Amino acid sequence: MAWHKLKDDELPQSAQDFLNEYEHPVLNRKIEFHAPWFEAYYEGKDVDKATNWIIVVWDGSYYKVGATFMTWHRCITGKVVGKCNWSKNALFKTIQAIKKGEPVPFDPNYQT
Repeated sequence: MAWHKLKDDELPQSAQDFLNEYEHPVLNRKIEFHAPWFEAYYEGKDVDKATNWIIVVWDGSYYKVGATFMTWHRCITGKVVGKCNWSKNALFKTIQAIKKGEPVPFDPNYQT
């Protein structure tokens, strides 16, 4: 199916349902947004029925030191996971890989 960029100002309920699927592997808690979402993409024709999303938020540093973006997406196992990016170039490559079903690339600007 094709991916579409969300053009609305708010995430629809289907995107919120997607985010609520996330479970922290250690802390057993849901996603915490410490910054607004930046952009979002959904797979399929109907935004209200979409179950597969790519949601990018500002400030991934809550999860990794100095990360500019956090990209939430469904990995190949079907679980919702997050990927930190430190540059727009790495973010673009991450989004393209997710859309194509390819492995998410390593960010060369990674900081620990």
